[in-house]
Amino acid sequence: MALGFFTVKATYLKIKPQYRKTCLAVLVGGVIYIAYAGMVLLILLSVFAVLTKKTILPQWMFAVHMIVFQLLFVLIPDIRQALGAEISTWDFVLSQGSGNASLCIWMLANAVWAN
Repeated sequence: MALGFFTVKATYLKIKPQYRKTCLAVLVGGVIYIAYAGMVLLILLSVFAVLTKKTILPQWMFAVHMIVFQLLFVLIPDIRQALGAEISTWDFVLSQGSGNASLCIWMLANAVWAN
């Protein structure tokens, strides 16, 4: 969670200066990320900022956004079970660790893009 601060800072600093309300909302969402309301606010507003070009990030960065990987990690166990696989420990790890894993992937993608 300590690294989450740097993600929040990097996310709101990438939003263009003329979109102060979006920037403030992302910052507030990031500050209260521990609570689910803050997490949802941060994720949805950062998706909105990327998709509506309110950030310096290109729109294709949506493909590696937190929400994409969270949905992917949460759905993998359901897809496996639908295909007849037994529930495993990895299914639990994927669904429960989806938030932290997707946050790390998003941080890595931003770091790679920045260089």
